Amino acid sequence: MATFKPVVFSSAKHLKQDGTTNIKIRIYHNSSTQYVPTQYYISPNQLLKSGSIAERRRNCCLRV
Repeated sequence: MATFKPVVFSSAKHLKQDGTTNIKIRIYHNSSTQYVPTQYYISPNQLLKSGSIAERRRNCCLRV
């Protein structure tokens, strides 16, 4: 069975020039992982230390 999880890579390699990074969907199936990019970008200051998106800012500051 496949599992899906939103992930955000915040390393310098994944940042755009405006300081935002892409939200990706991680798909794990049959011991294989794939990352599918979305059309949404957030800035790293919207992330918690755990890597999840800060609840109070969810859906208000996403850039398309």
